[in-house]
Amino acid sequence: MKSILVEDLMLPLSEYPTVSRDATLLEAVVALEEAPQKYEHGRHWHRSVVVLDERGDVAGKLTYADMLKALEPRYEKVGEIETVSRFGWSPEFLTFMVKNFGLWEGSFQDLCAKAAGRKVADLIKRPERTQYVDRRKPLNEAVHQLIMAHELSLLVTDDADKVVGLLRLIDVFDKVAEEIRACKA
Repeated sequence: MKSILVEDLMLPLSEYPTVSRDATLLEAVVALEEAPQKYEHGRHWHRSVVVLDERGDVAGKLTYADMLKALEPRYEKVGEIETVSRFGWSPEFLTFMVKNFGLWEGSFQDLCAKAAGRKVADLIKRPERTQYVDRRKPLNEAVHQLIMAHELSLLVTDDADKVVGLLRLIDVFDKVAEEIRACKA
């Protein structure tokens, strides 16, 4: 049986919503909202926007979670939320954080209005090595990488380490589900 490769399931970059680093959060939201009309994405919505630098190369991704964090700029005072969150939080600790760091003060509408003008460049982080996968890697290795990195998608690279697409967790799951159903037959 032929091995399934990352490139067999990846979505080409040309089929993914993109914005420049200079774009605002509002422009990123609009790009994500317009994606269903512009791009063939199968049964599932895109859950991130790819951010391009001045040369047109991928500078990172802006996910739903990143967009929500952008509503409250004071999260930057909290530190690395992803690292700390792995230890688990009690409801009491979450309440303490909101009060101690002054999070979510003001109306939700005011926070959204302020966030709309924030620059995408200020909201993304440089992708880590664990967020890239070579297009020729076997799918089973990419699945391991998705699980270990806790990512919803990986940036797929070509032979020159240029990003050429994304491997989405949801598309991998669809393939796994298809294979599991085929085993039953």
